[in-house]
Amino acid sequence: MRLLTYLAAAILAAVFVVSGTAKWRDLPGAARSFRALGVHRPYPLARAVASLELADAVLLLVWPGVGALVGLGALVVFSVVLADALRRGVKVSCGCFGARTTGSTSWRDLARNAVLAAAALGVALVWGLEPLWA
Repeated sequence: MRLLTYLAAAILAAVFVVSGTAKWRDLPGAARSFRALGVHRPYPLARAVASLELADAVLLLVWPGVGALVGLGALVVFSVVLADALRRGVKVSCGCFGARTTGSTSWRDLARNAVLAAAALGVALVWGLEPLWA
């Protein structure tokens, strides 16, 4: 079970690396997307989110349960922001994967986040607070 959940942690880490790197590569675009989603102070927040995603990718690989909890928290916050934008009828790219993101926000983005959150929850439940080296 640990091997399977470590694979899930590695997949989550890869998603966060792609997402965080894409935001850093197009920080102005990520900030525009954040602003359109109703986020205050979008430029510093875009930098913070990109940094969090990259740091969590490392954490997922060395301390899977803790990294999964951090990722789960981030995914919940991202999902709340996306759900609010959808509720308000905002038609903008979420900026989730920088320039790779095409089209406007949709329920598909929330479904993707739900799958990633379920994987993070599974990793957290199996690994708990134990580091990889324990």
